[in-house]
Amino acid sequence: MSGQDYEALLRAHRARYPLMEAQDCIKLLYQSEFGPMHLGENREMLMNSIAEEWKTVPEAALPVEPERIGGGLCRFPLRHGAFCPEAARLLAGLMQQTMLHCQGSSERLRQRLERLGTVQPDLCRWLSQTAWDYTSPVQHSAQFRAAYQPHYRLLRQEYAGYFPLLLRIAQEMRKKRPLLVAIDGCCGSGKTQLAALLQALFPSRVFHTDHYYLPIEKRAMDWQQQPAGNMDLERLRTEVIQPAQADATVYQRVFDCAAQQLGQPQAVAPAPLSIVEGSYSLHPMLADAYDMRIFLTCSEQEQKTRLQAREGTYYEVFERVWIPMEKLYYTECDPLSYHPLVIDTSSFFLRVIGHALYIK
Repeated sequence: MSGQDYEALLRAHRARYPLMEAQDCIKLLYQSEFGPMHLGENREMLMNSIAEEWKTVPEAALPVEPERIGGGLCRFPLRHGAFCPEAARLLAGLMQQTMLHCQGSSERLRQRLERLGTVQPDLCRWLSQTAWDYTSPVQHSAQFRAAYQPHYRLLRQEYAGYFPLLLRIAQEMRKKRPLLVAIDGCCGSGKTQLAALLQALFPSRVFHTDHYYLPIEKRAMDWQQQPAGNMDLERLRTEVIQPAQADATVYQRVFDCAAQQLGQPQAVAPAPLSIVEGSYSLHPMLADAYDMRIFLTCSEQEQKTRLQAREGTYYEVFERVWIPMEKLYYTECDPLSYHPLVIDTSSFFLRVIGHALYIK
């Protein structure tokens, strides 16, 4: 974020919390820089701390929704009455993942505060009256605590957006093992990132539909006019989905696009959670096999922004081939007819790689 962005962030928070003092502003900026790094990485201790606090959160506690604090982070509320052991365990895991992405700099924070102090001079006064070293955690002011009773944890903003879905998966895993989950959706919506997050949080194995292309010589002449015309969905079904349903080892053969041939079988051991990620994972040939179905989407403009940043000059191929094929798949196969959980990730990520969630 730029200096102007942080100035706007502070103004927005001060408007939301009129009793916010300079100390609370410093805390906000410290959190946006360092995230939850100061809390340590012991998941059991994090979970116990969250559970102990969450059980006592008063009804008037703020925030009640995740609120952005800059740096791709947010304050995730411990909502009154929403505690459950799975939620505390999941939140601890997400805090650990957030820590892995935080690389705070005391010098960067110092420079930011110096710039902001020119427009909000009470920040400079607070700094001049304390011996703060720009690295130590800052507490909320007594006035802020009394007025707003804050109870929250710091997360990456996309983790907050995904939280209801992740909690649902954790609860389903407790009821059924193995659990087989599909993640379909439009290009650039975050399917691969979500699968990687699930793998980081839960004992699981991930299979990518991109590894199941048909060799060019086996595709129909009009394959671009056929939904999944470039895919070997039968191989995906027999090689991955059927053994995953049976809680068996999967012997996966990854298709090498450059060589146009299959790789050697790779043994993937059973896991409590198996994830099939990628376009066409909810094709009618496959959709009935899953215990849970997820469909990610985003706005067309956000899709374009993300893909241009990710693909560079190759974006032209997406625009000409892959996105039209994706739309054909939606029209002809209607993956939403299988009633997946639908998540709009348009505002989840910082720029190209946010809190908009709806579940059908």
